[in-house]
Amino acid sequence: MIALAKIASRNRRRAFFTALAISLGFAAVNLFGGFAEYMYSGSREMAVIERTRGIGTLRALGLRRSGVTALFAIESFLLALLGTLGGLILTLSGSWIVDIIKPTWVPPAVTKRVPIMINLSWDQMFFSFIFLIILCLVASLLPARRAARQNVVDALGHV
Repeated sequence: MIALAKIASRNRRRAFFTALAISLGFAAVNLFGGFAEYMYSGSREMAVIERTRGIGTLRALGLRRSGVTALFAIESFLLALLGTLGGLILTLSGSWIVDIIKPTWVPPAVTKRVPIMINLSWDQMFFSFIFLIILCLVASLLPARRAARQNVVDALGHV
């Protein structure tokens, strides 16, 4: 009886720490994703500040506000597309390398080696791909709209 209680206690403890590890993993991914989006927004903001004179010149030549917003949106879309494609290539190549090497490990309280496997969900990768592109476009719209609303004379005089 006591041995069964110890085994049940060990299983509950293992389940708790497994759930904790998974939760911490999700938290780390979300934290990294939020930080990456914050950095991306900052880079878009700096792109607007650095191009203020060029924006003023384009506006003086007759480019509409929607044209300035469209320029930044297209640039953001291309950056997001290249970044997400790069991440997709890294993910697929990492999965491919694990499939070739076939690493194994010995879990706690088990004497048999267990292969490490990566199962990719194409649906989740597709939705992540689309979500990240939309997120990058949204992050670039605020600085782009502010750049488009600048007074042409003030933008030309910006140093």
